Amino acid sequence: SMRYQVIDKRNYPQSTTGTSDRDYDDMFTEAYDLTSLASPMNLNFWIAGASSVASPIVWDPEAGANGANVSIVNDSMAIHYSNDCGATWKYMKGYKALDLHNNGYVSTEFLPTLPSQWAPITLPITTTIASNAKVFFRFRYYPSNGGNNFYIDDISISNYATGVNPVVKGNTMFAVYPNPSNGKNIAVTMSENISKNNFITITDITGKILLKATTESVVSNSGNIQLNTPLSSGIYLVSVVSNGKSITSQKLTVQ
Repeated sequence: SMRYQVIDKRNYPQSTTGTSDRDYDDMFTEAYDLTSLASPMNLNFWIAGASSVASPIVWDPEAGANGANVSIVNDSMAIHYSNDCGATWKYMKGYKALDLHNNGYVSTEFLPTLPSQWAPITLPITTTIASNAKVFFRFRYYPSNGGNNFYIDDISISNYATGVNPVVKGNTMFAVYPNPSNGKNIAVTMSENISKNNFITITDITGKILLKATTESVVSNSGNIQLNTPLSSGIYLVSVVSNGKSITSQKLTVQ
């Protein structure tokens, strides 16, 4: 993985000067030829980050003569792309501290050691970007004094979202993501030959049907499954059903 080392391990008083607060560091990908790839196309990667203070505080010099403490950590990351070898960069997406600190407060220097400490990020690539034969992506990370170390891993270009493991059965393609899920946001991708005149069901381990929706309605909702109530932690089966029989399915883990 790539690490942005935000924690300043120098001793006092060196640690109080030349801090990383609102400085930035850039990471650049290799050049991609996107013209031969099929749509839809995504820039996928995994992140792991944390805050270094239990109650995130930074100093606000604008708030009166004595200043004031405000509960904000200013860590952020901006992603740009270039199709002219870095001469100019165009903005794609920005992420705030709430997006980046997926592990909350960590009192020591943060080092991810478990798969559950990583979060998937999927950034759609527009047709304008995809029409280029040489595209670079830039990850620009802005740390703050309240942040902890931040990591990026497994950057890739894919037709699927981050964390999708497509299931191939005969001539069908069916995938569920993110997996594991939080039980609220569940999406599927299907090949055209199973996306019409069928149903999608979600069942628990006892076989009880918790949701049944037409494949057309799921496709029209950009592949997102509409849940009236979030799924609780456990193991579920998401299936495509035709004439009462499952033609393809995938296990879904909810944490």
